[in-house]
Order: sequence, then structure tokens, then C-alpha cells
Amino acid sequence: MSASGDFLWRLNHEYGSRLTRARSYLDLLEPLARARGASPAALDLLDHTRVLLESVHDEHRAWRYTYFYDSHENKRVVQSPTAIRRALISFSQMRAAQENELNDLVGAFINLPRPEPVITGVPNTDLWELLYAAVYELVTFTGDLLDAV
Repeated sequence: MSASGDFLWRLNHEYGSRLTRARSYLDLLEPLARARGASPAALDLLDHTRVLLESVHDEHRAWRYTYFYDSHENKRVVQSPTAIRRALISFSQMRAAQENELNDLVGAFINLPRPEPVITGVPNTDLWELLYAAVYELVTFTGDLLDAV
């Protein structure tokens, strides 16, 4: 794999990992918050987070099948310099389009009084904090990685 192909692979892998982490924390937190009586505002925020993360996931998946893979069948990362450049540019555009909604989501987490730790806590950690941190990692993802594009 060329250096650019390697960069593209790492870009996709890291973004996918961050997205998976956020979705996993949400999957753990949501039923816990409902069972332990989180406020309607907190539950609404979790519902909104689910909708947004599913949308981001679907967009990322569509990007992979359109630009990242050479074909749907073999799922090899594109190798030609033109295809790599096109994939990087389209990824950057996808992320720019997602940025406002993700920033708004982070703002909603900041502005909402967070649930009591007894509602969102599990042994040794707090799922609300983990979810917030994971969403924040999605927002800050593009920084250094896409400056090279």
C-alpha cells in the first residue's frame, strides 16, 4: 500500500473506531438511563444522539463503499493516486458537512445539566462522561489528519 493509501486506511480506521466507540457507549448508557429514571431532557438528548450517530455512521458507510473501496465485492482500499485523492477530498467534505451537527451535539451535552452519577454510573466509570468524550473525539477528529489533504 502506498504512503497515501496507508494514510487513507488509517484515516478510515481511526474515524470508524471513534464512531464505534461513541455508538457503543450510547448503547450501554441509553437503557441504563431509562431504567434509572434519567430526566426527560437527558433522554431526549440520548435519542438525538442516537439519530445523529446513526446518520454519521450511514454517511461513513456510504463514503467507504463509494470512495474508499476499489469495489463492493473485493473491499480493497483504492490504490491509484487519483482515487486516493478523491477519497480524501470526499472524506473531508463529508466531515465538514457533519461538523455543525456534531458541534451542536457537544454544545447540548455541555448545556444540559448532566444526570446524577447514580443514574449514569457503573463501577469505576460514568457512561455519560464516556459518551460525551467519545462524541467530542468525533468533533475534533479532523484536526491534524486532514490538514494534509
